[in-house]
Amino acid sequence: MKYIHLVLLAFLSTPFFAHAQGLDDFFKNLIVVIENVFIPFLFGIAFLFFVINVVRFFVVQSNNQEGREKARSLISFSVMGFVFVVIFWGAINLLASSIGLDDTATTGLPCSDYMDMGTNCTNNPFASTGGGTSGTGSFGSGTSGAGSGTGSSGSPGSGSSFTPPVTTGSPIKPTKPVIDTSVYPTKNIDNIAATADAAQTKVAVETTAVDFISKLPDIYDWRTRQVIEEAVAAASDPVASNEERVIAAIRLTNNNQMTASDLTKFVAVLNTEQKIAGEPEIVLANLYSAAAQPPDTLGDQIAFTQQSLLPVVTSAQQSFFDWGAADTATQEAAQNDVNDLYREGLTATQRVAAFDDLVSEGSYPSDDTVPNLRNRFINDINGESFFKGDAPLTVPNEDISTERTTGTGASTGSAGSIQTPALQQP
Repeated sequence: MKYIHLVLLAFLSTPFFAHAQGLDDFFKNLIVVIENVFIPFLFGIAFLFFVINVVRFFVVQSNNQEGREKARSLISFSVMGFVFVVIFWGAINLLASSIGLDDTATTGLPCSDYMDMGTNCTNNPFASTGGGTSGTGSFGSGTSGAGSGTGSSGSPGSGSSFTPPVTTGSPIKPTKPVIDTSVYPTKNIDNIAATADAAQTKVAVETTAVDFISKLPDIYDWRTRQVIEEAVAAASDPVASNEERVIAAIRLTNNNQMTASDLTKFVAVLNTEQKIAGEPEIVLANLYSAAAQPPDTLGDQIAFTQQSLLPVVTSAQQSFFDWGAADTATQEAAQNDVNDLYREGLTATQRVAAFDDLVSEGSYPSDDTVPNLRNRFINDINGESFFKGDAPLTVPNEDISTERTTGTGASTGSAGSIQTPALQQP
């Protein structure tokens, strides 16, 4: 009889372990089964046993002293059973909280992929609720696409991040980025005519800034594009100060949108206005340092990329035997690896090479998480390069200005590789 009970318990437990991923998930699901199946089952048996013997004591064996004594003894055992189950339940909860597995109560019962998605079965990792593929959006987590079809990149949002299943192999080495000097068309001749008309000179610079901003969507993602737009917007902003206009013009000049002669003529026009207004003269040489200084928004963007990258690196380097959160040594090692990507002295291409070397080892996700983080990383580097006056990095045959989504042609391959059309052998 006891074997039948064990087989029945194993059958009831099968759906809950169908998708256990690693030792941590196994124990979490085991605790869920104990708390939601096994303990209620024991409570039910004990209660049924108690009721039956109460009926025997007061009704069936009411005229049989020996039968009443047996019923009384069994009632005592059923009460002891209640106490034992309560103690066992408390011990399980104490053990779960002590080893970091006490979050199972809020996650709901895990479901297998063949179970119906109902109110009590809400966390099947392979079932879809019609909201599209979930991925890390730019500057926040977002939802992209609809179902498993095509989709657009997630918009800025907030919320907890989703850690996808990881593989145990190494991804295919992606295409190395290169410096493409043809991205920004170089102005070979002065675009400001030698004229005394100050209005025409200012219009020429404004037009240059507007044309440059219109080209940014083809080069940068929306976060970096917004930073650079703000960096040169003063050149065409009627309410900006003359000093802000000069700083914007310096940035345009450093990125080959104006010549040094254009810049000198523009500053001369603005200094004429300064003199008329009784304001001090603008010294061009004093503003180059300010023009090369990245804004705080770019720093925040880089910090967000680091925060998004750190848990992915930590998870990939976490030992199989770690339960719950990674240990201190793993967290420190992951932090050091991320810091190495941003250390001073590395060129733009060296930084990307360091990123590729980092993700070539460990159990990294086989979906678009790593490619999207790589694109974001490259865009951050290009944002810094803009303020240095360096040409941006591009990846041959790959658009790094948009987030990848699984529904737009990228496919998740077998364990041990990242198979997307945009990732190619160098």
